[in-house]
Amino acid sequence: MVGDDPYVPPKVNLDAPSESEAAPTVSINCLSCAGLIYLGDARCAGCRAPVSKDDRRALQERWAASNRDVARAVESSYWGRAAIALAAGLDASRAAFLAFTAQEGAAAWTFAPAILLFACFVWSLRWPLAAGVTGLVVFCLGWILQIVVTPTDAFSGLLLRIAILLALVGGVSAEMNMRRRKRGRRATRRPNSL
Repeated sequence: MVGDDPYVPPKVNLDAPSESEAAPTVSINCLSCAGLIYLGDARCAGCRAPVSKDDRRALQERWAASNRDVARAVESSYWGRAAIALAAGLDASRAAFLAFTAQEGAAAWTFAPAILLFACFVWSLRWPLAAGVTGLVVFCLGWILQIVVTPTDAFSGLLLRIAILLALVGGVSAEMNMRRRKRGRRATRRPNSL
């Protein structure tokens, strides 16, 4: 029988809805007291030791590995951060081109959003939702500023700008979705705890 062969992997439908799946509780052991640290905890419940960045990252990776929807949201969030970096790079290269062509005023106004977008990218490594929203606002304001300063060049690369805008919006919505899921998981993970 084909189904009884242990060497043949089972067929899994990855696009099937996951609402019927029971989500496992995501936790790791505390290094100090061997108690459990759950996703979203700031301190260990047993010894009250603070949860380190590495522990939070391990919990996040376990959560993404245990749920397809979370893994998709993590990937979308990654592309949102990549869009911030791409927007910063494009604005910086455009400012360098404007400076090279002796348009210093336009170069300065184009370089300012590039610096802010690069700062948003660095900030997104720690606070992705706040940095994503800020990056989206800075990108839109930089585009509006470019329309005001150099209206003839404002719509050059329109398709690329729209793609970056959609990636930024997707990254922000993915982060909001992940936060909503974390709040739901925090509220239901341990009903009899402190």
